[in-house]
Amino acid sequence: MHRQAAVLLEKKEVKSCRDFVELARHWERAQEPELSAGCHLAAARQLRGYTSQQAIEHYRSALSLSQAVPRQEILPELAELC
Repeated sequence: MHRQAAVLLEKKEVKSCRDFVELARHWERAQEPELSAGCHLAAARQLRGYTSQQAIEHYRSALSLSQAVPRQEILPELAELC
């Protein structure tokens, strides 16, 4: 069920921050941590200019879910918010 919801959401042309958060949740529940991490990262980057705390939460989620997340890129971004 969560996999199907994520696949449908991914077909959307324009993705808002809310879409990425929703995708992250569905991919995580579908046991796809790499896909979920990518969505958390996209949400974090969209949130940076609006709410640091939520952006930090999504960066941390991305880091905890995946070894494939580019840490050299993300850690400086995260450090700027802390």
